[in-house]
Amino acid sequence: MQVVGFGAEFHQQDEGGVLSQVVEVQRLPIGGEEAAGDAEAFARGGQRLVSIPYSLEVNDVPLFVMRNTPPERYAALCKAQFDALYEEGAESGTVMCLPIHPYLVGQPHRIAAFEEVLRHVAGHEGVWLATGREIARHYIDNHLAAHEAWIAEGTP
Repeated sequence: MQVVGFGAEFHQQDEGGVLSQVVEVQRLPIGGEEAAGDAEAFARGGQRLVSIPYSLEVNDVPLFVMRNTPPERYAALCKAQFDALYEEGAESGTVMCLPIHPYLVGQPHRIAAFEEVLRHVAGHEGVWLATGREIARHYIDNHLAAHEAWIAEGTP
């Protein structure tokens, strides 16, 4: 099954697979820090909904298409974003979403900058390069029960 992302549940049924348990949704940050934190899960229509941070700041569409950012600047922005989140997540972990579109970042004059970013990120200890689906699965398998118990106790 390859159907993922917002609205995926409407496009294809998944007999007992990942989509029956999670629908990945991209959520845009509003006004800086999100009040709900980096990830949240709740039931909706009998399905679990896991929200994963999504960043426009290092998205190749606004950077390359709207701002005409040079590839070298794209690499510098992405690495700075990673460095800040890596430091912030030293104790608890965090998610860095790197939205890419092969028709943009995959162009011959841009791909070296993207490869530079990947080398930088992968060169740090404890980094997990994962898809949104893999992050959602990990959250469901390792953290959702504790989150649901906390909600059931009555959140502050």
